[in-house]
Amino acid sequence: MREVCSQSPSDSSDESARREVIRARFVRRNNAIRTQREIRNAIVSFYNPKNQSRIKAIRTHPQLILDLKSIQPASISEIAQESGQSKSSTRNKLNQLITLDLVKRIRFEHHTLFCLNGSYNLQIASVLSELFD
Repeated sequence: MREVCSQSPSDSSDESARREVIRARFVRRNNAIRTQREIRNAIVSFYNPKNQSRIKAIRTHPQLILDLKSIQPASISEIAQESGQSKSSTRNKLNQLITLDLVKRIRFEHHTLFCLNGSYNLQIASVLSELFD
């Protein structure tokens, strides 16, 4: 048979205090690891040549990116009309942005539409905010 051990209220409060201390240590350690990881990722992305090329392209073509953001998904003729450029220059700029994965080409039946890659929305927003602030 099992013996039932009785706990006094002070034992349970000691146990809960000990658990709280362990939980606090765990949270502090996880926050420290997360901070280190964020710093490491920022350094790696800063020295990544493809990332530097993306930042440079966003700074070079901010108006095209803003126009595309407002009317996406859109065809080349719609983007050219919105930005006030010729179709060929718009196509060249879009191809530069496509090679850097900033813009996605979507083919649907006989239409080709372009839109911003949602994976880089934060990066685009941060670079544009640096430019316009």
